[in-house]
Amino acid sequence: MLIAFEGVDFAGKSTLCSNLASMLEVDVYHTPSGEYAKKREQIDAFANTLEHYRFYVEAVKAASKELVELVQCGRPVLLDRYVATTMAYHMAHGLECNLEDFGEILFPDVTVYVTVDPDVQRSRLSRGMSTCDVRDWPFQDAVRRSYEKILPSLGRVVRIDTTHKTPEECAIIVAHSLPLVLR
Repeated sequence: MLIAFEGVDFAGKSTLCSNLASMLEVDVYHTPSGEYAKKREQIDAFANTLEHYRFYVEAVKAASKELVELVQCGRPVLLDRYVATTMAYHMAHGLECNLEDFGEILFPDVTVYVTVDPDVQRSRLSRGMSTCDVRDWPFQDAVRRSYEKILPSLGRVVRIDTTHKTPEECAIIVAHSLPLVLR
């Protein structure tokens, strides 16, 4: 079982993913991983939009190969960002992106779409911004619109708005929406 957490910057994806993993005693897989994680800062700082997209598509493909093995072990895997995030952010930068760009990859059984009010999102900036966050910050409204275009093609989607909820409340809400999936 593969459950992907997707959404705009500072919505609480990583925190939700981590809290839920602790609650359910399952693994979290962060993307990009491995060699791609090591190259990420350089790509985020210097690549043009098309190069950036190609890098992240390849990172998803590499992650998919590792995820197949993890999922075959029978335990659910929570995935901190994957296909939808890769597409939404690059669509917001003006690229045409589609699921076929990723080829034969393992797709999530469920996508958890994490949203937040833009004012609350801005208030969370005090946590600090990565190079990629700085690059993408001006595009957050376009990213939201891109997600809305992508999500219908991803199968089962659970939506959670973190605006007025604690991370713990969000984890409980998502856990209750997934019980049939996690059996």
